[in-house]
Amino acid sequence: MKTLVFATNNRHKLEEISNILGEQITVKSLKDINCSDEIPETIDESDFCKISKNSFTKAYTENEPEYSLNMLKEPNPDYESR
Repeated sequence: MKTLVFATNNRHKLEEISNILGEQITVKSLKDINCSDEIPETIDESDFCKISKNSFTKAYTENEPEYSLNMLKEPNPDYESR
């Protein structure tokens, strides 16, 4: 059986990943391997924008208009904050 060390100590995330991977792969946390090092986030703003745009695009049908990155950064004037 293969083992995957997932860079988190969040048990809920580990359960989700374990359920997705099934019984063929054992998922371990950083704590499980006695790692207490701080793992830095490596995603930068341009990667975040690409991921956001891709996810945003997948959420809509083919009939939706194209969304630019600028649209993702602009506040919605019709949104009422609560």
